[in-house]
Amino acid sequence: MIKNVSDVIFGGLSYWMFGYGISFGDPSFHGLFGTSRFFLSTNDSEMMGYRYAHFFFQSSFATTATTIVSGAMAERANFNAYLLFSFFNTLVYAFPAHWIWHPQGFLKRLGAIDFAG
Repeated sequence: MIKNVSDVIFGGLSYWMFGYGISFGDPSFHGLFGTSRFFLSTNDSEMMGYRYAHFFFQSSFATTATTIVSGAMAERANFNAYLLFSFFNTLVYAFPAHWIWHPQGFLKRLGAIDFAG
């Protein structure tokens, strides 16, 4: 149970710091990753509500990707090592999320459709 809470805390923190920017930052670097919106900052007051709602929705997916691994690592890893993994696993989620869900992502431009998300 503590691992799942840690996933939300550390995964959410890292997604706020750099994951959301990699996933949904504009402009896209050749369809591979976003280059803005790090630390989830927005100056547009009209889009602020949308950005934060979108962030919380997407952070639930990012942290869920980490909780799936927690079952495989149960009792097999040091807790401090797991916290480090939980923090950096956002990268594993953020890049493919950009590729398929960002309008300029390279898989999106190739016509790929994500039926699961």
